[in-house]
Amino acid sequence: LALATILGSLLISDVIIGFHNTMIAVYLGYILMGLLGIFLSSNQKVTRVIATSFIGSVVFFVMSNFGVWLEGQLYPQTWSGLLDCFTMAVPFFRNEMISTAVMAPVLFLVFKHAEQLLAASAEASTSSSVQNK
Repeated sequence: LALATILGSLLISDVIIGFHNTMIAVYLGYILMGLLGIFLSSNQKVTRVIATSFIGSVVFFVMSNFGVWLEGQLYPQTWSGLLDCFTMAVPFFRNEMISTAVMAPVLFLVFKHAEQLLAASAEASTSSSVQNK
């Protein structure tokens, strides 16, 4: 369901914004990040969430920029062109790393807090229904 949601969102935005030559690389990057998330779901410790978030960012950086290079319009399909492609993407990657460093722990803590609230709500609901019987 998570992967279908991600891919569906990408497809809808591509229909609206327009299709592009690097779609396959972008979609594969998101699929790999989704698979990392599925792997993460079995053990949700804050350090593992942060580490997996950074790994996901690196995976997407490599996949999407390799797709840009492979597409061949911006950079020549040589080793030098590949190096240039990744070099030119470093400022974007730096910003992604900063946002990942901020958002991964924030989202983890929000999720954990929401889990605790739901558990407390379910417990309160269960105890009130037992008292009513």
